Amino acid sequence: MPDAPRILFAGGCHLTGFPVGAGLSLVSVALRQLNHPAAEHPEVLGYANLHSGKQIAATCRARNTQILVLQLGHYETLPKIKKMLHLGGTPMSSSNHTSSSAHPHPPPDAPEARFVPTLRIRTVFARRFALGWILRRIGLSHRVFDGLALGMALDTLLSELAPLGLKTTVVLSPFSCPDPLTRSNRRQAAGLFAQAARRHGCLFLDAFALLEAFKGQDFYANFADPNHLSRLGHERIGQALAAVLRPAVT
Repeated sequence: MPDAPRILFAGGCHLTGFPVGAGLSLVSVALRQLNHPAAEHPEVLGYANLHSGKQIAATCRARNTQILVLQLGHYETLPKIKKMLHLGGTPMSSSNHTSSSAHPHPPPDAPEARFVPTLRIRTVFARRFALGWILRRIGLSHRVFDGLALGMALDTLLSELAPLGLKTTVVLSPFSCPDPLTRSNRRQAAGLFAQAARRHGCLFLDAFALLEAFKGQDFYANFADPNHLSRLGHERIGQALAAVLRPAVT
């Protein structure tokens, strides 16, 4: 593939392969499926988020990017309420880091990491979900999920990228996950990502629905922890991404 288009992947720590390692990331899987020459050294702008439009645009110009893939992390819960929702347990998502300094000393790769829903984890999930339910019941649902703010952020970012004149932009939905409150929020967010992609003429990969198609233990097998993909999850998303990208690459 001598004239393969240059692809930039911008987004959260899933793109860098956390926690399974860069060689097993959905990015590496997709590029290998496409037999793309960048498979060994993919161009990844990690720790980009919904407010990184100008940074992503500048990187695209500097690298002469032709195809852009956006996996923008998950920002469905407002910062002021996140600490309360943690309830001393599992955090919402470490894919919300905004700079590489968030991991000055990255943890070692864990290619065989598997999520196991222990009693302690289930208890934390139940408490978080109950608090979210209470906030919605008392009219504070926007404190748990602010769809208006999310939609506006997506529109702003994609508008900032429009002048680049890229060959293709692919928007990935948020990923499903075992955490029930985060999963509920991301279910709502996935629809907003789809609508924004359609408004701005982007391709869309519904990664949430792809993961939701698996049930029971097959669903949990997609995850290394309550919020991050396992090796199998990266493989499945990477293969689906390759299928979306193939017409633009060949």
